[in-house]
Amino acid sequence: MAAAIAACSFVKAEVNKENPLSDEDAKTSTREDVAIIDNSLRFVSDLLRNMLDMHRAANKQLDVNFIPTDLLHDVLEPVAGMLQVRQGNVEIIIDCPRNITVMTDSLRLKQVMLNLGRNSSKFVSTGYIRLSAAVVNGEVQLAVDDSGTGIPIDKRKRLFSKFQESLDVLSQGTVSFVRLA
Repeated sequence: MAAAIAACSFVKAEVNKENPLSDEDAKTSTREDVAIIDNSLRFVSDLLRNMLDMHRAANKQLDVNFIPTDLLHDVLEPVAGMLQVRQGNVEIIIDCPRNITVMTDSLRLKQVMLNLGRNSSKFVSTGYIRLSAAVVNGEVQLAVDDSGTGIPIDKRKRLFSKFQESLDVLSQGTVSFVRLA
C-alpha cells in the first residue's frame, strides 16, 4: 500500500504541473508509477479476496459454481493479460489447444492460475512464464512453468503450507500443475 501511495503522489505532482507529461522522461516515469499503483492495488485486492475465501472455506461457506469453461479463452488468455505487466522482460506464453472445455468454477480456476503466475513473476526478471493446458490420459492438466532456477530442495516440503512464502531468492522458479478430471 505504501508503494501505491508514494507512486500516486508522484503521478499527482506530474499531472498537476503547468505542462504535464511534456517530455519523454516524465511520460516514462509516470507510466512506471501507474504500473506500481496498479500492481500494489491488485496485490491488496488479491490479499483481501484470498483472506475472505479462506474464511469462507474454513466455515464451509465457499460457493463453487461449475459451468462449461473454455480453458484458452476463459482462463489462460485473461490470466496472461493480467500477468503482462513486465515491460518486455518476461514473455508470457500460452500453450493450449483450442476447444478444451471443462466443467469448473471458472473464477476459482482463474484465481489459482493467476496466483501461480504471479508467484512465477516474482522470481523471473527475464525469460518466460508459460501457462499451458493439455489432455493427458483423459484428464486435463494445467501447468504454470517459468525460466527461473526452481525452488530450493530444502523449501519444497513447505511449499503448500498455509501462508508459506519464500522471497529470499529472486531467481527461483517452478512448475505448478492443476489436474481436472
